[in-house]
Amino acid sequence: MVTPLLITGDCHVRTAVNKVLGYKCLKVSTQEDFFTYCRKNMKPPNVVIIDTHGTKEINPPLLVSWIKETYPGCLVIELYKAGKIPLPMQKLGHCLFSLSYEDAWTTDHLPQIISRFVHARDASVCESVHESYEPRDRKCADHAFLRTHLVGSSSVMEKVREQILLFAPQTHVPVHISGETGTGKEICADMLHHFSGLKGKILRVNSSSLRGNLVDAILFGKVRGAYTDAHCDSEGLIGESTGGTLFLDEIQELSLPTQAKLLRAQENHTYTKIGTTKEQVSHFRLISASCLSLAQLKDSRVLRPDYYYRLNHLNIHMPPLRERKDDIPELCRHYLEQAGETRHVSPKGMDILMSREWEGNIRELFSVLDRARILSSRQEILEISKESLDGNHAG
Repeated sequence: MVTPLLITGDCHVRTAVNKVLGYKCLKVSTQEDFFTYCRKNMKPPNVVIIDTHGTKEINPPLLVSWIKETYPGCLVIELYKAGKIPLPMQKLGHCLFSLSYEDAWTTDHLPQIISRFVHARDASVCESVHESYEPRDRKCADHAFLRTHLVGSSSVMEKVREQILLFAPQTHVPVHISGETGTGKEICADMLHHFSGLKGKILRVNSSSLRGNLVDAILFGKVRGAYTDAHCDSEGLIGESTGGTLFLDEIQELSLPTQAKLLRAQENHTYTKIGTTKEQVSHFRLISASCLSLAQLKDSRVLRPDYYYRLNHLNIHMPPLRERKDDIPELCRHYLEQAGETRHVSPKGMDILMSREWEGNIRELFSVLDRARILSSRQEILEISKESLDGNHAG
């Protein structure tokens, strides 16, 4: 007997599938959880049921293509809501089926499809026997997961993804991410943490908030009564990052005295809360980010030389969109699919997008697409107008 793996964020769909099949499926809530499951479990899934309507942040064509490439004999069943367009399964290979919710809940089609698949597999009619199959390459799963977060087929983005997979396990070494605003530095940090294997969480902090009289309490925590308004104990960012990652964005905003204190905490793995002399221990991975490289920050004297040498180990540069314009069509498709948009950008509109310099990078591109969706609400395709580009439109 096989146990299907169901991808759905809808508890009602999960209950309905279990009821129709007569047994409980394995279940993950998101596409991200599915990739994580595949990375951690050596036994491949035999049957994957994808709820394309009730699962947020899912890219069904990419997901199905990856499953068929990584697990060639896997049965994939799409569940979709009536009125929505099912996936073009005939273009994606064999052992693929689409069922509407209505067909799945009111007929025996779902259990029959799985039963026929199991019978064919046991009779060696299907392409491969799953029990002896291992994923071709664990790295394939990692790359597929990364491509859903850092979209783009350009060589510069391939390099970024390779660096993330190479640097992530080196948790004792800090990483600096440079790049203009809107290039995806925070997503890069999230991916470094995801692939690090660290059990703790990632804390994201804008360094401009680490200023003023309470910066020490924010960083290192405090004990009750340490100062007038210290009504309770707090762990501080260093304590909360124990076993995980501390991501400091806009690191150039850190004052020089604060840099010195962070340097000690990183090198000695110890710190002291405000109001006590007792040392605390914290092992965490530091990821920093700024619009400039660490060398540029040191040369401009906003970074202490000793802190520069502590941070300058591994560096990732997020390229501006103008240097990877070939990724724009792919970025548009990805963003519109995530937004549930069935229309596509017109050829003329795509030419306009490709000719723009994108000072705001991906963030600006997505804002333009959002405006185009609203301003083209009555059209069958998305047109890119002057209003959608600059955000100024007649009221």
